[in-house]
Amino acid sequence: MANGVACSIYLYGDERRAIRKAVRRNEEFIAAAFTDSDDGDNPFAQAWPEEKYQILCEEWEYHRRKVAKERNKDTLPDDFFQRLSPKKRALLQVLLDADGEWVRGVDIRQQMREDYDLDVPDKSGAIAIHLSHYTQWYSEEFRRNLIPGRWVDGSHNHAEFRIGDKYEDELREWFDKSD
Repeated sequence: MANGVACSIYLYGDERRAIRKAVRRNEEFIAAAFTDSDDGDNPFAQAWPEEKYQILCEEWEYHRRKVAKERNKDTLPDDFFQRLSPKKRALLQVLLDADGEWVRGVDIRQQMREDYDLDVPDKSGAIAIHLSHYTQWYSEEFRRNLIPGRWVDGSHNHAEFRIGDKYEDELREWFDKSD
């Protein structure tokens, strides 16, 4: 430690990993350097070679986003809306229009065809395919919080879905802005 700041030793060519580690170990010091100064006054910008300073900026931004995401897990992922296909968008809109009520899969598919002029298969797995994408991209827990589902009958042939409470307000806000 030098002046109360943890130091990292690294091999040539391993700058990014060393800087990433230094960012984690010295979060408060680095935050103060970036918060209290413009780029021209930043002690890192003044003392470090431009390439290493650029890596520091990238790693600091990544670290800040990661920490913010961990603190605020009640928001949709950053790339969520960019990944919405027309069918996924229509699926969410149909469920939002139901105002928290459960909607049978067959009715969702019909509304997607009629209200959004989409080619949606009649078979029951059509909704499950879209739900599986959310599981693959994010997690099963996220998918269940986004669109909970339940079986209508004991045969497991018919399911119904609704929009989850956790993300409902954020979804409504986005759809209101985008329409």
